[in-house]
Amino acid sequence: MRTLLEETWSRVGFEDPTFVDRLLTRGTLAGAVGGLLGVVWEQMARSQAHGAVAVAWACAALILALPRQSTGWLVALVVSMGLLVTVTSASSSSLMYFFSVPLGLVLALEPLSPARRLAAFIGPTVGASWALFVARWLGARHLGSAATATLVPQVVAGLFVAAGAASAWLTLAADTMEPKLNSPKVLHAWQRVRGALQRVGDVGARHQLEALTRAGAERWVKAEQEWATARASIDNELEEETRAAVLALEERLERTADAELKEHLTQLLRVHRDTLEQLEGLRRKVDRAEARVAAEAGWLETAAFSIELAPRSTVGLGDLVGRLSSLSNGASLRT
Repeated sequence: MRTLLEETWSRVGFEDPTFVDRLLTRGTLAGAVGGLLGVVWEQMARSQAHGAVAVAWACAALILALPRQSTGWLVALVVSMGLLVTVTSASSSSLMYFFSVPLGLVLALEPLSPARRLAAFIGPTVGASWALFVARWLGARHLGSAATATLVPQVVAGLFVAAGAASAWLTLAADTMEPKLNSPKVLHAWQRVRGALQRVGDVGARHQLEALTRAGAERWVKAEQEWATARASIDNELEEETRAAVLALEERLERTADAELKEHLTQLLRVHRDTLEQLEGLRRKVDRAEARVAAEAGWLETAAFSIELAPRSTVGLGDLVGRLSSLSNGASLRT
């Protein structure tokens, strides 16, 4: 059971992680500020909204902080102004919805599929309701009469709203391999492979092809990790300094007549040349790793194309398995 849960969790991710990170971070900050303002508001108005005012402030802050499109700003401004006219007659508990709805409308203007647009639209309101429920439940169960005078149930209101909105970008990968493929090109090839394998009628051949293609995808992941590690080991500044030092020492040796000084400079030059040779070796390692990444990506694309055109006969599928296996071994040997 635990293995199944871990496998399922490893498939969970977000379509736009950078935007979601920004959404959650700014939501948390907006919630902290909104909680403080909410407490001050409630104390001045002598009301007991149990977090509703804090949620409203957080939504309002997110409206200003998150939109990436100018149309979002205009829609938020127009809708907010229209809705705020009725705020004076709204109760404290419903105040937050006058801000969560415009926030959802702004997020729905992001370039998303229709289903995700709908989730982005209702997400902030669901998150606001969730925050209000938790604030009231926490106050009733643990804080008592002090709930209206503490930041505890209110300071995280923005995080609840942001989490509700972030659900629109939530994705569940088809398998555990997809989250590892951080290249759109390779991910597309893997998805083509999965779709093509479903049309292979021979069960035995399909299992062999699945094993081959999964091994190929694993090779690409390993190669990409090695490439990233090799790139990180390159020190461009040190390489430039070493090259400059080698040139300077060579010029100085040509002008030096002192034998002892020349001996010391020659020794220093050998040290710099050795350093430069090691750096050039790292460059070659990066080039080899990059070539291996390209080779494995090309193999996966070839596998996708070949399986899409796979023959239906058992003999033809067997030949396809052998050909792809040979190509994968050849790629591994070359790189």
